[in-house]
Amino acid sequence: MWNQLYTHIYKCCHDNRIKQFKYKLIHNIIATNENLHKWKLTNSPPCTECNDTENYVHFFIKCKRIQEFWKTINITQFLCDYQINIQTLKYIILGHNVLQTQYHQLNVLINIISFSIYKSYMASKRRTHFNTLKFCLQEIKFTTLQVKGRN
Repeated sequence: MWNQLYTHIYKCCHDNRIKQFKYKLIHNIIATNENLHKWKLTNSPPCTECNDTENYVHFFIKCKRIQEFWKTINITQFLCDYQINIQTLKYIILGHNVLQTQYHQLNVLINIISFSIYKSYMASKRRTHFNTLKFCLQEIKFTTLQVKGRN
């Protein structure tokens, strides 16, 4: 299964930044506060925003700082008639039915969404403003331009 997973990452991600992010995500080496605490780089694992333990589920799904972003994603999914709830750790890490080509575009979108959460969080470490939707829209534009450039 690992070979298929890595093949999927290679095919589904044209951007090396997202490939590197997915590799880190799969191997649980994203710098969440829980991981930083395990690695003895911080004194405690709570989220600075809401004080819950900042693990993958919290980081990508439950933190209050990304709830508005997920509301927008869920509304957009509903309007596009996607019946799949991608707001799960399984879909963020592995994707949805990655071996079936009809879900390729959905998996590209899931990768962009999860990368945008990661990227906006890392950017917020340097600045005070945190706008995941803005990052996501920029990444969608960038991916679209990459795909058009290849064709």
